[in-house]
Amino acid sequence: TLGIEKFTYDDLTDLVDAELVPLNWDDLSESQRQAVLLEEYATLNEADLNEILPDVQLPEDWDNLPEEERAAFFGEGEGAHIAMLEHGAEEGIIGQAERIPRSIAFTILAFTQMFEVMGIHAGDRISFFRKGFGKNNLLLGAVVSTFLLQLAVLYVPFLQSAFHTAPLAGPELLVSLILASTVLFAVELEKIINRREADEEYHTPVQATA
Repeated sequence: TLGIEKFTYDDLTDLVDAELVPLNWDDLSESQRQAVLLEEYATLNEADLNEILPDVQLPEDWDNLPEEERAAFFGEGEGAHIAMLEHGAEEGIIGQAERIPRSIAFTILAFTQMFEVMGIHAGDRISFFRKGFGKNNLLLGAVVSTFLLQLAVLYVPFLQSAFHTAPLAGPELLVSLILASTVLFAVELEKIINRREADEEYHTPVQATA
């Protein structure tokens, strides 16, 4: 459950749609919260279920029903319908909570490739910070389009659904950019080493042979 059962209602609704989280989340026990997160309603007794799903009319003598009948109740019919409407949706709480770290990782990967191309296009010795994009408009266009497309994947609703992403807050996007940019500085460091080695080789006197 990723430790989500320890979150408060306010913290959890910052990560996922509020409609997925029971309004009395802060009053639920840890076992009740885990059942909501894993959608394992059939494991709970009648009293616990009435707290989580007050609109579900449970079968009589719920606490004495075998586990298979409980599971069947939430697998089909009214119980499944109401549970999905109240707390299930298509993805569930855990699925939505995973969207943020997944989106950050996806963004870092996309921006890393962008920075790597920026670093290596000038060769193995010339610094990108000295040459820039030069007259390479295709490269400039590729970098800009990569950046804009990644933002679209994060912030355009239908693309969020297609790629299972979530909109990143400003600090999260900034951290992603900073982490991705380390590859550019790594390439620049390699170029510095290459230039020094080339200079040393150039200034090394040639030993005369007898």
